[in-house]
Amino acid sequence: MGVHTKEVLVGTQTFSDEPDRAHFLRGLYMTVRRNQGPAIAKRLREVRLALGLSQRELGVQAGMDPSVASPRINQYERGKHLPDPLTLERLGRVLNCPLPFFYAADDAMATVILGVHLASGAQREQLLRLATKIVNP
Repeated sequence: MGVHTKEVLVGTQTFSDEPDRAHFLRGLYMTVRRNQGPAIAKRLREVRLALGLSQRELGVQAGMDPSVASPRINQYERGKHLPDPLTLERLGRVLNCPLPFFYAADDAMATVILGVHLASGAQREQLLRLATKIVNP
């Protein structure tokens, strides 16, 4: 199996195999569940509505069984349940939002993460130069 690299908010984590990656994501899930549940629910709903997808459409496109897709997405969006990181990653692929977007500490950081994700190559280079100047004045 190939090497998977997943960017996280504080750097880059490299995983040698899928079980290591899944273990990392489970740990992240337990931390986030306590702190970020409402933000995840809000961002999931906002992006889905902006794209004009129904809850059922989003769930089915993310690989959920059609009979449970709408109720599951509804529970995620109401904050009743929090999707596990692998499910949230699949939902993010459908919504074109990277996993860190959902876990961002505040809306400003979420906007920056999404902006970097959606930026063209040249725009990313500009953003990187600006971020480097801020970090290393």
